[in-house]
Amino acid sequence: PQQGNGSTIQVSNFEKAKNKSPRHGEKSVGLFDGQVYWIQDNNLFAYNIATKKPDLIANNVSVIYGKHKNSVLIRPASSNDLDLYLLDLGSKSFTKLPFQDFYYNYDAYLNSPYLCYFSKSNKVGRFNIETGGNITFDPNFNGRSVGFYPKITDCQADFIVYAQGTYPGPGNPRNLEYKVYQVSRSKYVFEKTLDNGSFNYANAKVQDNKLYYTGGDFNNTPVVSVDLTTSKETSITQSVSTWDISGEYLVYGLKGSEFYDLTKEIFIQKLPQ
Repeated sequence: PQQGNGSTIQVSNFEKAKNKSPRHGEKSVGLFDGQVYWIQDNNLFAYNIATKKPDLIANNVSVIYGKHKNSVLIRPASSNDLDLYLLDLGSKSFTKLPFQDFYYNYDAYLNSPYLCYFSKSNKVGRFNIETGGNITFDPNFNGRSVGFYPKITDCQADFIVYAQGTYPGPGNPRNLEYKVYQVSRSKYVFEKTLDNGSFNYANAKVQDNKLYYTGGDFNNTPVVSVDLTTSKETSITQSVSTWDISGEYLVYGLKGSEFYDLTKEIFIQKLPQ
């Protein structure tokens, strides 16, 4: 892929982090409504643009799924069940989400007001947390043996994106596949297969007719964009451990030098035009 350019700002400082968090592949970094959020040592932080320093938002948070109005959807670090909570950013109060049809809630994804998930009945679903409306469809495994259940990576009004790891057959390397499902057409409109791809680093988002993704392998996982019309690919970052995208900006964590699966620091970068 061609290499893209964009200005970059460091927003975190993990020098005093006990666990050098966040780890690779976890939903521990988010860019919602122009605000950068991340989880460090089970604490939720947000980057304060005015002070150029992180603000502590809440303790005891292990996963952040997205934002809805003035709340962020989180899973408490002490939770061992399928409960998710909306954390009000003003009052700091928690409200339990009245929905539990998750096969495993870790791979849910919130893009207000839609919550996408993999269901207990082995379907991909989209739940509207405002109206209670819900749709489901069958994941397309193309007859392959699936090593992992689908990992939801993007959830929009008309597009749902998910990743799946598959086994082509004995003696062959594992593949990583991304699938883009268009709700209005009730069909898959784009698929991307990475030979010997890493499911741990799987992440993909659709924006402005481009699919942004990672997951090439453990040692080389830059964020790459592919134009859905021309198939032109552009490498956006260095090898990353976790990332998110919104509007003109990309937020990501560079891999730490001591351990391949840990994040060195969090950066925000303006996307190349």
